[in-house]
Amino acid sequence: MIGISTAGTSLNTDDCQSGNLMGTDNNSWGLCYKGTLSHRGVCRQYCDPFYDENTVIGCHLDLYKGTLVYYKNGRSLGVAFSGLNEVGAALYPTVCSTPAGNEVELRHRSCRFFSLQEKCFTAVLKSVPNREAIRSLPLPASIRSNIEEV
Repeated sequence: MIGISTAGTSLNTDDCQSGNLMGTDNNSWGLCYKGTLSHRGVCRQYCDPFYDENTVIGCHLDLYKGTLVYYKNGRSLGVAFSGLNEVGAALYPTVCSTPAGNEVELRHRSCRFFSLQEKCFTAVLKSVPNREAIRSLPLPASIRSNIEEV
């Protein structure tokens, strides 16, 4: 599976059976090779399965829109998950594979533009006496978290 998770997710199990570990809790969102999406233990069909060993799966996490979009061989499969900008915790790229013999190649590509939102976060950060003061600001948790990460 490929997706994202918070530091609070567990990708370990004592169960010897193969199964999806990502997407079984509130802290992870994933796409399985069967074309199913998983989050909170709920699976739903998203795309056709991808069994070809040369398939390239990409994902784009947009924290401004709060969306996660997957790509198959460079073609968008549409929005898989939304509301991710409301999670209130850092999100990490995650890959999880339970069957023996699977191979995964990871590549990273990013594009960084400073948005008006980031510029506002920087202005707020400059106006508080120290980083601890951010926690007391009357703002939604996701915005406080974004300001802390600037």
